[in-house]
Amino acid sequence: MNPNPQRQPYTAEEFKRHRKLFWGQTPEESVRRQMRPCLDALELLFTAAAKYGTGAESTRLPGVLGSFNQWCQQTAEDFELGPGIDAQLAERPRTDVSTRSFGQWRAMAKELPDSARMWGFKDNPKQGDEAPLTLRMETFPVWAPGWDMRGTKS
Repeated sequence: MNPNPQRQPYTAEEFKRHRKLFWGQTPEESVRRQMRPCLDALELLFTAAAKYGTGAESTRLPGVLGSFNQWCQQTAEDFELGPGIDAQLAERPRTDVSTRSFGQWRAMAKELPDSARMWGFKDNPKQGDEAPLTLRMETFPVWAPGWDMRGTKS
């Protein structure tokens, strides 16, 4: 029995209207709408942890960051977000650049051949050991809370 006869039960249609008004018409709009308040909350927490701790309390920021990292990882597990996170990261390729001497690249090719191959190192015997060589490799970031996952797109 409805305890308030003036109020009808909350319907699925009402919920859908509320959801669209509060969360947004599309998933992308929902993210944009909720992101700013979340970023504001993180900024307040981190700033308070960093600014207002003295003495023994000066370790607040590392503790807060550790707690945040645990929450992120637990949330990703609880909501099975791994595939979604991987898909987002796959859209963020970046180009890593490494400049080393030919001698250093040659040493890498002997000690870590897989790494040298990933970088695309091809020896040029005409170059001396001191000659510089810059190589570029497209990479994709891996997920960990607090890591820079927005590399420069190539």
